[in-house]
Amino acid sequence: MGLLVALAIAVNLDGLVVHADWRIGLKVKAHMTPRRTHLAQLIFSAGDPEVLIPLTVVAGVSIAVWRKSLLRGALIPTAVGVASAVSGALKALLPSVRPAGWADQMHSFPSTHTTATATLFGVVAVCAFLHWKQQNQALVFAALGAFAMAAACVLYRAHWPSDVLGGLLIATATVATVRLVLLRHR
Repeated sequence: MGLLVALAIAVNLDGLVVHADWRIGLKVKAHMTPRRTHLAQLIFSAGDPEVLIPLTVVAGVSIAVWRKSLLRGALIPTAVGVASAVSGALKALLPSVRPAGWADQMHSFPSTHTTATATLFGVVAVCAFLHWKQQNQALVFAALGAFAMAAACVLYRAHWPSDVLGGLLIATATVATVRLVLLRHR
């Protein structure tokens, strides 16, 4: 959480992080084609609430039935909801400017699309498997999905790189907390 606080402060000081975001944004903009933009938009839209909420509920119910564990099933929507709420609260407390072209210009940090998607993938990986080795292998695939969303947010120019990094930090802390809860309830 210390990294998240440091990043949030850096984003709001308009210093090195904002300059790096801007430079990366220019490079991204220069390399985007209509086809790449469309692909980024498709991936980005998978993080919209009308898509992610039903997926979260289905994942929770599926894990609860498969693992015969109400706790594992309930942890999935709870974790995604809490992580999304933390992201939303930070957006309200620390208004930051989005890349140009978005109606909501003042609520960029952290990326809730990245936060919710990475949390969903991570907690499903942790809740689906009982053994650490299996969880770690599943977390590799979860990380790939999380980074796909993070990249789509930047490529679609909905967020700056620091926004998605903030979302990934919140998701990582949430998944680690779920893992600890499961360890205590073995």
